[in-house]
Amino acid sequence: MCSNRKLQIDEAIQVVESSLVKPAMYRIVHEEYDYLYLVEICKKPRKLHRVNRSILIQEFNEHDVTRFKYAIPGYLLLPENEINKDSLGEMNKRYEIMAPVIENINDVITGTSAGQQAIKESLKKSRNFNDGLSLSKTTIYEYTYRYLMFSKIKTALLPARSLQGGRGTQRVLSLNN
Repeated sequence: MCSNRKLQIDEAIQVVESSLVKPAMYRIVHEEYDYLYLVEICKKPRKLHRVNRSILIQEFNEHDVTRFKYAIPGYLLLPENEINKDSLGEMNKRYEIMAPVIENINDVITGTSAGQQAIKESLKKSRNFNDGLSLSKTTIYEYTYRYLMFSKIKTALLPARSLQGGRGTQRVLSLNN
């Protein structure tokens, strides 16, 4: 029998064929005794997948699921002093709104009542930052999944436009990728 330690939190996997999820790349973000929680690695992650650990490990042993090395994009590793002030302000605002979710991330992942309460608190907080307009629940979950996909780092909440440069060009990064 194979060891349960074969697939661990923060590992990236490529699903070629599976009875559990569609073929794609995923990051393992949480584990329970019988289940692993995966978030798809994509531009806009929209769903958290709860999969049976033993079936996924069996598929891993059959090479239908493989491990691969996934690096966090370089722009998310920039020091804050190299991030555009508008983007940095937006990231900090999102982080403040998401604070209840981040503090209770395991409850949010597993869908407990404490996790649901954290989502509601984030929705309430968003009204304070958006002139009385609340973010949608979908947006809160999108930020949560993005935060999980990028290994729970604050810069995961940067707006997508933070890398825009001049017309038709992408911003040049100072990091060596």
